[in-house]
Amino acid sequence: LHSNRKDVTQLFRAVVGQKGDTSELLLIHCEFIIVNDGSTDDTESVAKKYAANVKHGDTVKLISMHKNCGKGGAVKTGMLKSSGQLCLMVDADGATDISDGLPKVLKDMKCLVSENQRKNSSNNNNNNT
Repeated sequence: LHSNRKDVTQLFRAVVGQKGDTSELLLIHCEFIIVNDGSTDDTESVAKKYAANVKHGDTVKLISMHKNCGKGGAVKTGMLKSSGQLCLMVDADGATDISDGLPKVLKDMKCLVSENQRKNSSNNNNNNT
């Protein structure tokens, strides 16, 4: 994010809704990583406001960079700070409309995570015998 106060508000409403309830949309616990790429407006305070409303086991990390490093630097920073098995990057400026496809992508991600957990469990059981 770089001076995207309005855009980040719209992004959060698209992803977590007005009340921060992601349980039906996301189907999995999520870690939201917001990279504030040297914004000079109140983007950070808007992000903090929405972060406070995220519920149901989801977590939010706000990373504030002191100077603007550009999109590549912000994406790299966010991905490196992620602790998830799968990562999905979304721009706050709305360059890609995520409202229609997000539920399907997240459902597919949940299937991938479940499949990976089954494989790991099976491998652990085989190693213990």
